[in-house]
Amino acid sequence: MRVLLFVFSLLHCLYCGILAQCNVTIIPSSNSIICGDPLNLFSSGHSGNQVMNNDFDLGNAGTGWNVTTAATFTNPCGGGNGSTYLWMGDQSPAPRSLSTVGFDLSCGGEVCFDLKFAIQSDPSPCEGPDVWDEGVDLMYSIDNGLTWVSIFYFEPDMNGNLNAAYPNAGDYTAWTNYCFQIPPAAQTANTMIGWFQHASTSLIYDHWGLDNITIQAFDCNYYYVWSHNGSGNQSQTVSPTYDSTFTVLYTNGINDSCWATIPIQVLFPDVNIDPVDTMYCLGDTILNAVLSNLPPDSCCYTLEMFDSYGDGWNGGFVEVLANGNSIGQYSAAGFGSVEQICFANGDNIVLTYASGIFEYENTYNFYDPNNTLLISQGPTPPVGTSYIGVANCQATVYNYQWSPANLVTSPNTLQTNTITLAPGTYNFTITVTNANNPTCFSTDTITIVVTSNFNINGIFHN
Repeated sequence: MRVLLFVFSLLHCLYCGILAQCNVTIIPSSNSIICGDPLNLFSSGHSGNQVMNNDFDLGNAGTGWNVTTAATFTNPCGGGNGSTYLWMGDQSPAPRSLSTVGFDLSCGGEVCFDLKFAIQSDPSPCEGPDVWDEGVDLMYSIDNGLTWVSIFYFEPDMNGNLNAAYPNAGDYTAWTNYCFQIPPAAQTANTMIGWFQHASTSLIYDHWGLDNITIQAFDCNYYYVWSHNGSGNQSQTVSPTYDSTFTVLYTNGINDSCWATIPIQVLFPDVNIDPVDTMYCLGDTILNAVLSNLPPDSCCYTLEMFDSYGDGWNGGFVEVLANGNSIGQYSAAGFGSVEQICFANGDNIVLTYASGIFEYENTYNFYDPNNTLLISQGPTPPVGTSYIGVANCQATVYNYQWSPANLVTSPNTLQTNTITLAPGTYNFTITVTNANNPTCFSTDTITIVVTSNFNINGIFHN
C-alpha cells in the first residue's frame, strides 16, 4: 500500500508540495561510487504543528504560559519587528523569567523567537546587560518546572572580555530571530520551555525583550517511503550498477507530503578492442583490449556528519590525521555533510573530536573503503580521540573473458591472439567484470572477415 501511496503522492505534489508543512533531505555517504560498491543514504524529515504562536500584539502575555515575571508591552525602547513586544524593563524584578506550560514534544520540535538586549548604559528601561551572568538562558524542564536545563545561554558581549565558561557571548542588541531544536533529553510528553535572566544589577538595569515566539511539535505519524524498494527505514544501503537517482517521500499519509531526490554517479571502466592486423600465421591476429576511464582504486574512507537542527556544527569539528599529520578539520554544514578521505595503504589513521555549542545536535560516522562502519559517535560526541586504525586498501580486481573462447589463445587476458582462422566472418567480444560483483561489466565487440587462408580482408568494430 505504501508503494502505491508513494506514486500517488508524487503525481499530486505539484500542488500539495506548496502547502506542505514538512521538509526532508537525503545525505549520501558519497555522490559517486565504483559500480557495485555499497552506498549509505540517510534521510532526515521534520514536520508537525505549532503548539505556541505568540506575538504579544494583544498587549499582554496571553495564554500558554505557566510562570511570568511582570513585563511591559508598551514598546518602551523603540519599535520591534513591526508589532508589540514583551519587554523585561524597570517593572520586572530579577530573576526575570517567562516559561510555558507543558507541551507534548515527545517526537521532537523546534522553538523560535525574536530576542533583543538593550544597549548598555542607555537610560532605563532600555539599559542593557554587560556582565556574563546577566544574560538570558533558554531552558527546558521535564518535571513541571522543578529543575531546568539550559539549551542555549545568550551571554552579553563584554567588549571582548569573554568568560571561558560561557563561549556564546555576542552582540544581541538588535532584534534577531533565533531557532533551536528541542534536545533529545527534552523530548517528552510534558516539556516546558523558558527564558530566564537569573541576575541583574537592579530594576533599572540589564533589560531585554522577546517577540514572535513559536514552538512547533514534530508529528510522530509521519513516515518515510523510498522509491527504489518501498522501504520505510530512514537509512538505506544500496549498491547501484548504473547512474541512479534515489527518491524518498516523507508523509503523514493523509494531507501532507514532501520529498527529496539525490543523483548517484556509478563509475566503471570502458573497454575498447584495438586489433593489430599483423598475421603471425595464416588467419591469425592479435586482439588488444584497452581499459579507459578507470576509477581509482578505493583507498578512501567516508566521514558522515549530521546536524539534527540543520544549521551545521557550531564550532565542533572532527580532525583526521594520517601518520601524525593533520589531513583536515571537518564539520557538518546544514543538516549534514559527507567527506571522502583518501589514504595510502598502511597509513596510521587517528580521528579526534573538538566540541562547539549545541553538541546534542551533532553525530558522525566513519566507514572504511568496504563501507564497514568503524565508529559512530553522538549525539554529544565525546571530546578527544575517537578512532585509531591502519588504512587497509585493496585494489579493485577485474576479470576478463573473450568469446568465442575456443577461437583465442588466452581467453582471460586483456591481450590475446586468435587461432588460425579459416575463411569466414567472426565476431570477437571481450567482457570486463568486477571480480567482486559480476553484475558490473562493460563489453566491446569487433568483426574479423577472413577471405582466404592467406589474408584478413577486414577488421571492423560492431
